[in-house]
Order: sequence, then C-alpha cells, then structure tokens
Amino acid sequence: MSGNKIKVSIVYSMLGVDLLIIAICFQLSLYFRFRTFRFDTMSQMEQMGALLVFLLVGAVFTFLFEPNRDFLKRGAVRECYEAGRLAGAVTGGALVLLYMLRIAELLSRLFMAYFLLLCFLFVLIVHLCIREALRHYFVKTDAATDVLIVTERALAADCVERLKRTLDISYRMAGIVYVDPAEEAGESLAEGTSDPEQTVSAGAGQAEEAASDPADTRSERVKGVPVVADRETIRQVTTSMPFDEVFINTPADTQTQMRDILEVFAEMGVAVHYCLEAERLPFADSTMEMFGNYSVISYTRGTGRHRGLFLKRLLDIIGGLVGVIITAILTPILAVVIKADSPGPVFFKQTRVGRNGRRFTIYKFRTMVADAEAQKKALEAKNEMRGLMFKMQADPRVTKVGAFLRKTSLDEFPQFYNILRGEMSLVGTRPPTEQEFERYDPYYRRRLSMTPGLTGMWQVSGRSDIDNFDDVVKLDLEYIDHWSPGLDVQILLKTVLVVLRGRGAR
Repeated sequence: MSGNKIKVSIVYSMLGVDLLIIAICFQLSLYFRFRTFRFDTMSQMEQMGALLVFLLVGAVFTFLFEPNRDFLKRGAVRECYEAGRLAGAVTGGALVLLYMLRIAELLSRLFMAYFLLLCFLFVLIVHLCIREALRHYFVKTDAATDVLIVTERALAADCVERLKRTLDISYRMAGIVYVDPAEEAGESLAEGTSDPEQTVSAGAGQAEEAASDPADTRSERVKGVPVVADRETIRQVTTSMPFDEVFINTPADTQTQMRDILEVFAEMGVAVHYCLEAERLPFADSTMEMFGNYSVISYTRGTGRHRGLFLKRLLDIIGGLVGVIITAILTPILAVVIKADSPGPVFFKQTRVGRNGRRFTIYKFRTMVADAEAQKKALEAKNEMRGLMFKMQADPRVTKVGAFLRKTSLDEFPQFYNILRGEMSLVGTRPPTEQEFERYDPYYRRRLSMTPGLTGMWQVSGRSDIDNFDDVVKLDLEYIDHWSPGLDVQILLKTVLVVLRGRGAR
C-alpha cells in the first residue's frame, strides 16, 4: 500500500477504534456508577438507544471535524487536546440528543462525569500506544513512504533535518540527489568538511574525489541519508531504486532549469513536491500544499484518489482472506499431482518488483520443471513478445499438470497471500521480474506507480493476441489514469469470464 493509502486507512481505522472506545467507556461508566452494566431507570431498549446516540455523535464528530487527520504527526500535547475535544463533544452532543429524545433525565450526572473522564483517558492512552506501534511498524517494514530528496549540496543537511522533524512517522528518507554542477559540488564539499554530519565516511580527502566522480557520491551520507546520484546520473540511478515521492528544493535553479528533472519523475508516476512556486506541468495534476513545513507544489499523476484507494485495499483484504482459505484447501490436492508429475517443489517463488520499485517474493503453484529459470536463457531467441517481457506459447518447460493449472488459472491462487500482505492487489499491473525492471526507462516505470495485481486491464483485453510489451504498458497506464473502484469490479468480472472460457493461461 502506498503512503497516502496507508494514512487514509489509518484515519478510517481510527474512527472504528474511537467508536469502540466510546462503547467500552459507556459500559465501564455504568459499572463504576451502579456496579452493574444495566441502568435501573431504563429498559434494555432505551439503554441500547442511549449507547447508539453516543456512537452516532462520535461518528458524526469524526466525519465533520476529522480529528485524526494528522494522527501520525502530532505529539502527546496535541493528542491530549484532541482526546479532550472528542470526549467533550461526545458527552455534550449525546446529552443534547438524549434530552430531545426525553431520555436524558434517566441518566445519572455522575455517570456522565465518569464517561467524560474515561473517554478522555482511554482515547489518549490508546492513541499514544497505537502511534508508537505504528512508528515501530514503519521502521521495520516497507510500508513507510520513501522520499527522495533532490537539492543542492549546501542545503542538504538542513533539508534532511527539517523534513525529519516536521514530516509524520510514515515517512522515511530514501536518498539524496545533488543538482549542483560537478565543479560547484566539489568546491562545496571541500568547504563543508568541517561539519561532521556532511563528511564522507571514508574521510575528507576521499570526499573531494567522490565529488569529482558522480559514481562515487554514493559513499556519502548526510544526517544518515545516503547520497545516491547527481544531476548527470539521476535518470539512470533513480529508475531502478525504490522510492515513492520526491521532494525538490533547488532555489538556485530556475523552474525552467529543473523541468527536465520534473519530467523524469512525472514519467515514473511518483508524486513530486516542488519547494516554493513552480510552473504547472501539462502531464500531471498539481496542488499547493505543505510538505513538512515547506510550501510546495505537488505533482501527481493518476493515483491521488484516497477514499477510492481505501475501498480498493478493503476489497483486497476481503478477497485475499477468501483466496487464502481456498488456497489452503487446494494445496494438499495440488501438491500430490504436482509432485507426481515432475520432481521439485510444490510452490514456485520468484522475486518480483512491486509498487514504486519495491521487491517482494511472489508465490504460485509450480507449473514448470524445477530448473525452468536456468533453461530460460536458451529459449530467449524464441520469445514471441517484443520488448521487456518473455512469452512463449509452446514453452517446453511447462509440465502436463502445469498446462492444466495455467489453463484454469489455479496456479495463481497462492498470490492471494501476496494480496493479503499488501504486496499485490486483486487488480493492477503485472509485476515484472528484476531482470525486466533493470531495463526499464521512466515511462515504463510508471506502470508500477500502483500496486501490481493478480489480474489487470491487459489480461482481459485479448492478452493472447498481444505480442508487444509497449501495448501492455499502454493498457496498464490507461488503467492507472482512469482507475476507479467500479473499473476494478468490471475487470474482476471480465477475469472470471476469461477463466471460465479457458483463456486463463499467462
């Protein structure tokens, strides 16, 4: 899941957490006041109605005022304020509604005081614990939003420090790209070696050498963030490295001078945050916003529909759970026939490249002989697909059972595990192999600006007839640019028809 999708998911999930806290505090307040979980003055139906009023006020308050919008960013003091605001709003709002329903007089004032206090404490403690757990999660997994910093050498340390201080916990610095001309970069480095945070780990003397050779800049770290490229190598290096967003802070360069770099990242389909005012580009949507405490223009292309992406992930989780259960049922049966047909493992595992260059292990039921990858090189001359993709109709590596599994698409079922983990989606683009990805240019890379899928546009658009990788890319980018939850549902339904017609082979 992308960083924005994760944050939207957290905001909506916190609504559920807050409503659960309200329900728990309602019951605990009853117990502390009456030493029972029942109101003596109310019928069971009236008590249930009172609880629903509390939950309704909490839900309406959250939707209208979005108190958890900056949940990942705020500290303990701000959390105290938000916890008090929620507890006060629910207590006051519930009292007003219950008075209108003529139930308020049946409530105890001490009960309301208990609820106000418990709701404040529970919301504060639970929110702080969840944020700390999320902080640990972002540090230990690939769920964080990796930011590439494009800046001038003299500004790099301040840039990293400010972003680390002001961005929320879901962000991680992926690397730094210097845009200074080579001779200026060398001078700046020589002058700046007095700052230990900006020195190259190999020493000041070697740092001056690194500045003159772009390839050697990768040994340098600024505030713990590696320098990965310069202006000359930016396209080559960044095309194959994993990152999600770009922050550009280059006040010494005009907007026209930076246009070539903006175009590289816009081609890739990653979000670009340009510090201060910049020109609007015709090939990407742009918005003025804050990135940390910088004013930026953010360029995005086709992936900024947060609520829809939240629904997409919810559908993936449901579909992934169902698929994993079916896979667990199929595995004992298919394991026997796969093993009986040819020696080797039941599952095929391979490293693939997912959203924005992240590597993950894809799982399928094995359909080829055990040494299929070793035989592939000898078959490359018979590749029937033009471009960066291998396809061969009568592939001699496919086993008899494998041919059946491919025809029925049963071999794909283990990928529901990848979907449940968030590495893949039910619908998306085909995840390339590492060898394919290493030959990508920025235009091809943009097909990975969304999470790859089990099925997709090209799989249901006459894939048996497609023999040019560029046509696959066009269909993938058409999907990204016009994506909606409704389009996903259409593709899923078409996929079922394709499989039922026996056209499920990849």
